[in-house]
Amino acid sequence: MDLLKFVIVGSVDDGKSTLLGRLLLDSGSLCDDQIRDLKSISLAHITDGLRSEREQGITMDIAYRYFSTLGRRFVVIDAPGHFEYISKMITGATQANCGVVVVDVERGIQSQTKKHLWLLALLGIDDLIFCINKMDAVQYSQSRFKELAEQLTLLLNTLDIRHVSFIPVAAIYGDNIVFKSANSHWYNGAPLLKTLQDIKSTPPVFETRVL
Repeated sequence: MDLLKFVIVGSVDDGKSTLLGRLLLDSGSLCDDQIRDLKSISLAHITDGLRSEREQGITMDIAYRYFSTLGRRFVVIDAPGHFEYISKMITGATQANCGVVVVDVERGIQSQTKKHLWLLALLGIDDLIFCINKMDAVQYSQSRFKELAEQLTLLLNTLDIRHVSFIPVAAIYGDNIVFKSANSHWYNGAPLLKTLQDIKSTPPVFETRVL
């Protein structure tokens, strides 16, 4: 079965952990105990492995998540978003075939977003999926989604990244994560999981560790 390793990055508070939690939940990749835990903790916390991460609400170290669908296995490399842990993000990205970049639709491009993109390009990752998150906060506005996608495209024009997808998502509700959302009826593309399934798997430029 084909294997795809992808690194997921995002600035603090862009919703990266919630998106990953939703991806694992809706793809049927959580065990019964984790699903029961959702009654007392959030989707974001379901993927936080350290107690200190849960208390601070940030990802502090690289974490690996494994799941599979028909025809493809996935390794998710969950990288820290905080600047203090940027070296760990680099270590995670060196092992990836592609990247998922989470961006808050209201806050837009942050300085950390720019750093992440520059580093991903430097490491030779030329397949990126942008999840424009929290679309519910702007009433699933097509114009705001298009505006932010255009801003990111201008930024990407300065980098050597050849394959890019933009997906409007609301991770907290599962919009366009595993299933297409009627809330963004104007979006003609695939949800995140289908996009990941369709990416051609190429070896990471730097394979520093064997997963």
